[in-house]
Amino acid sequence: PDADVSDVGVARFPLVGNPNFRINTGSTQPFAISSDGGTIVFAADTGNGMHLWIRTLANPTPRMLEGTDRGTQPAISPDGEWIAFVADNHVIRKARLDGGGVEEVASIDNISASVSWASSDEILFELIGIDDGIHRVSAFGGRPELLIPLDTTINETLHRRPFVLHDEGRVLYASMLADGSWSLAIYSLDDGRRTRLGIDGIQALGVLDGHLVYSRDDGALMAVPFDVRGMRTRGDPRQLRDRVLSSRTGTAVILSTNGNLVYRAPVAQAMRLFLVDITGSLTQLGTLVRPFHTPLFSPDDRYVGVAIADEGDTQDLWIVDRATGEATQLTRGAQAELQDWTPDGSSLIYSEDQALWTIPIDGSGGPHQITAIDGPITGASIMPDGGSIIVSHPDFGTRTEELFRASLLDSSVTSISVAIGSAGILRPSGPRVSPDGRWVAYQGRNDREVHISSIDGTGRVQVSDAGGYAPIVWGPDSDRVYYHAFGGITVAELLTDPRLAVVRRRELDGFPFFSTVHDVTGDGRTFLVVAPVGGGNEDVLVALNWGSEVRAMLRSQND
Repeated sequence: PDADVSDVGVARFPLVGNPNFRINTGSTQPFAISSDGGTIVFAADTGNGMHLWIRTLANPTPRMLEGTDRGTQPAISPDGEWIAFVADNHVIRKARLDGGGVEEVASIDNISASVSWASSDEILFELIGIDDGIHRVSAFGGRPELLIPLDTTINETLHRRPFVLHDEGRVLYASMLADGSWSLAIYSLDDGRRTRLGIDGIQALGVLDGHLVYSRDDGALMAVPFDVRGMRTRGDPRQLRDRVLSSRTGTAVILSTNGNLVYRAPVAQAMRLFLVDITGSLTQLGTLVRPFHTPLFSPDDRYVGVAIADEGDTQDLWIVDRATGEATQLTRGAQAELQDWTPDGSSLIYSEDQALWTIPIDGSGGPHQITAIDGPITGASIMPDGGSIIVSHPDFGTRTEELFRASLLDSSVTSISVAIGSAGILRPSGPRVSPDGRWVAYQGRNDREVHISSIDGTGRVQVSDAGGYAPIVWGPDSDRVYYHAFGGITVAELLTDPRLAVVRRRELDGFPFFSTVHDVTGDGRTFLVVAPVGGGNEDVLVALNWGSEVRAMLRSQND
């Protein structure tokens, strides 16, 4: 492919030129790269399910790695011979890069993501559940053990994305406190010392020219002078030129030891709204090209409510008229996460500042707080009668995630039980109440599967069988659920009487490339879809010799 070469010798080109590849950058760790930057492993679907693929700089045609069905979160061993990955959301496996075979390393109930090699004989991984922290397991198999426990003396609640500096015997990882603040932290494999570095980062990428390179949760790439052996920074962070696609799960970027970068550019956040009917006919809704979040049909299907982010830290609510495509802004300067419509269609429900609010769509009034929540909100869905709302949010005291029903008529709160076996609480997020008000569907953040629980907490069933992701959409008759899986969009047909059960699952066709289904009309015939502009892989890039550009920038800032 044609390359864009800068004055410091950086060449940028697409990772894959074939538009039939759906490259999965929605996972925490979408890419792996060898230390010499010459071999890249990534997760993609070409129509036969998710697999790991290998692309080398010498051969731009990707090669599928056999035995990596439903594989994600790749990591290349220090000796360059093996790739570790997560299959079916909970099994750690390793495969020879030359295609010589696949071996199971460990099966874990509630693995999160982000595996990393501590050495060619040991694998690190993050675990979210009863025993949070960074764990390790022999690359030859065996019983995993906790390596870096949470530091309760500073109210640490989560560890994510371990990254190993092999020559120095150090592990960098993202550390979150009970107040929701993130910082990169460092741990010594030699003597167990650790410290939080006090820099706002969620993913360490490597060390170039004495600087720690890392990403923030807004996708900004940063560099800070770094004393690896002393386990401390030595100056102020500096923002680099490039930005990468960022989401709640992580940033789509990886850096080789010699300075080659693989990343998804944030252009993928430029989206369009589409309507797709059951025949596959596609119609663009309106003319806006923006970063759309959580669009939802109004109860009468006349309007679409949607949150739109701007270039700063704000995200505002808009209304789009389905008949005309005309868009009207409702809030200004907010940080609003759209959650639902009120049942009468008069207002939008959104979360902001650990509270739930409503705002009328006709401009007749401003925001009105309906309930406060003790902690961040990861989803909310109102009951059909409008008297209560189902909410999910983390409980930092117990390091779990709760699902509860909050009355909008009084201050009562009722917990909805979703406990299961050895994995403890499922950490439900993104709840959606069924149209008949009997059930709530949600994603279990521990097992990365879609589940349904009865509102009264007496029953639960797992809906997806090989990974399932929000947004989750109910059919109008409460007899089916649409969700996102590795291969695309899946519908699960349900039996609700005499008990809840999944009858069958099937993948749907006819949706735009890389699209996300957010809602369906009351007649079940038209889907509300968000799809990126372009819809291909042109924004998943390789930047050869990127380190030279970083070094030149750091030198210029020091002059």
